[in-house]
Amino acid sequence: MSDATELAQKLVGAQYLYACHLCQGKDVRFRVARKDGRAMVLTRDYIPERLNFTIEDEQVVSVTMG
Repeated sequence: MSDATELAQKLVGAQYLYACHLCQGKDVRFRVARKDGRAMVLTRDYIPERLNFTIEDEQVVSVTMG
């Protein structure tokens, strides 16, 4: 299991800034895909190890990869 996969499982429920800090510390790429019910504008490139956060009220509610 990769660092990104393990980290993704741990981030659900974390505060957004804390999740960012953990990802940066492990050199894991991430982005916000949805925030407070709104889809963010995203690039179409597929990066298997990148984490995509769904954020509600500054809390990570789900994480997908790609």
